[in-house]
Amino acid sequence: MSKDNNMTLWEIDQSIAYLLDNLCDEDGVADEEALAKLQELELAQPVKREACALFIKNRRAMASAVRAEEMALAVRRHRYEKDAERVERILAQSLNGERFETPKVCVKWRKSQAVEIADGVDMFWGDELVDRFCVFSHRIDKQAVAEALKRGEEVPGAQLVERNNMIIEGARK
Repeated sequence: MSKDNNMTLWEIDQSIAYLLDNLCDEDGVADEEALAKLQELELAQPVKREACALFIKNRRAMASAVRAEEMALAVRRHRYEKDAERVERILAQSLNGERFETPKVCVKWRKSQAVEIADGVDMFWGDELVDRFCVFSHRIDKQAVAEALKRGEEVPGAQLVERNNMIIEGARK
């Protein structure tokens, strides 16, 4: 985990924050020594629990901020890619297959082949062509399986599992 002890939204006891920050390595493997030290701290159990919950809120807030930044960067990247594609089309049209070279750039052409298939043509193909050229994939529709199980149907290898999910919220006043 990173060492962002100074970047907290909520005050956490620094000894607990340090241990929680070092509880797992980058691969998520728990450090048994840090866990033992956390359990040995001479603090009341409610204080430790509150610190753990605040630590989780801090990490989730940081993750949310990073996710928002990733999305903003993705939008910028997409805009740059589209700009490059537009200018590439203009340049290609201008060059019309001719080579272009300056001390800074060299634009040349390479022949290639691509298969173009008209939309919906596979609807008119017979079984032989479909068998030869179509690839089918499948995935399990978990929502449909869940609905079937709730209706009492048996689905081999599937079961409904009750889970207890923790929710961390701010204190209610």
